[in-house]
Amino acid sequence: MPPHAHRPPTPEQREHWRLSALQFALFFPNLNLILAHERDILSCDDYFFCRPEFSGYGIYSSAHINVGTLLLGWRHGLFIDTCRAQLGLRKEKYSCGGKSYVYHFGGLLSGTGWSGYCSSCGNHKFVWESTLTHLRMNFASSANRHFKDRVEDLEEFEGTNFSFGPEALVPAIKTRKVTRSLVEIVSIPDLVNELQTGCIRPPTAKSKTLLTKFLHVDYGENRTSETIQIIND
Repeated sequence: MPPHAHRPPTPEQREHWRLSALQFALFFPNLNLILAHERDILSCDDYFFCRPEFSGYGIYSSAHINVGTLLLGWRHGLFIDTCRAQLGLRKEKYSCGGKSYVYHFGGLLSGTGWSGYCSSCGNHKFVWESTLTHLRMNFASSANRHFKDRVEDLEEFEGTNFSFGPEALVPAIKTRKVTRSLVEIVSIPDLVNELQTGCIRPPTAKSKTLLTKFLHVDYGENRTSETIQIIND
């Protein structure tokens, strides 16, 4: 959510909102295409870890939700809700009641609320409701723990240490943490373009064991075998 009027947005926030709007306008009009290629996305790390700017959870939306996790949440049903949009005019107003694909949840005020896109009426709105927020946040955070697109390694480098000898600083070999990417993550425009043109990337060696454990142990087995079959077909 935009900050209060007395706190002008930073350039980073403006860029985030700009990218979020552009990606949203490209992603959800192509939702049927993305759902149709669910198997391709779940079985390819480059697609699985595609990270939309508009999806996230937690305070200030500090934690991301990648496309693969969105698809798993939608398939599992935890990221699906009922559209609350009011359609019609005046006395003829009625609730849409369509299928809303949740892509954002949690927040500063007790972690309440979610945002979703309705596949029936095309509306997307924020709903103040906390019924499933805790479960959704657990699902997303568990996915981030299980499925990693980068690792941290220790790297040696030449540095210096303080010494009480004649020279105050002496050469020393030190270590530091470095982050190494494991996959070539595609952007939202590239994802949509490759799906549209049929230039699909081949499956990668995603761990079946991790996916089975993630869905079965943490959140029940109602969709586990079905999801695993989709990945392995």
